[in-house]
Amino acid sequence: MFIASSLTEFKTLFTEKLRSMLSPDELGAFILVLSNSLQDRASQKILKKDLMAMFVELNNRHKAGELIAPQDDLDVFEKIKKKGVGSLTVWESIAQGEWELLYNPMRALRPERASAEKIETVFREFDNDKFHFNKPFLRPEILWEGEWHNVPLRVLYNKFPFAPYHLIIVPQPELELPQYLTKDEHELIWQLVAEQADVFAGFGVGYNSLGACASVNQLHFQSFVLVEKLPI
Repeated sequence: MFIASSLTEFKTLFTEKLRSMLSPDELGAFILVLSNSLQDRASQKILKKDLMAMFVELNNRHKAGELIAPQDDLDVFEKIKKKGVGSLTVWESIAQGEWELLYNPMRALRPERASAEKIETVFREFDNDKFHFNKPFLRPEILWEGEWHNVPLRVLYNKFPFAPYHLIIVPQPELELPQYLTKDEHELIWQLVAEQADVFAGFGVGYNSLGACASVNQLHFQSFVLVEKLPI
């Protein structure tokens, strides 16, 4: 089984895991839950009260100099405070011909990381010193981890989602593979999508390489659940 046995079970797990992730010791988790809560009004309604209470607690700790977190998270938290946590709105979309334009204010706060670097080749060796999905502080952000067809998969929430139920799928995380698509990994993900189509209606997966907006040099895919067909 991959994550859940039905779409209803998956959506329930997705939201409840977000709620349980909130902690005064996990600034990164707060940012992640806030970002994901804004994907629609139903999610916002479920999570808003807990989020606002946690924001007050985190802000008090920040003022007292007691908030310990990676610099990326501290920088994003400063932007949230400056913008006003209450001013961050649910995603809005507008149809433009065959395209759908999405307004997503939290996505604009995402750290650039490798996506801002000048890339001369799409292959680069994995660098353990840079951000990657095996970092211990990311453990609370894992939705599901297990084996699928004898291949270890780690599924994390996307911290700055831009699609409904947006997740990060990391194949064989302990191998520390670079963000470089090979035939084997391509076929693995195609098989996953094909098999999950009957379980999660609208399940899809995307991939972007270094030089094409990927911000992490560890092999990963972006998954989502979107019933409407995408333009080609």
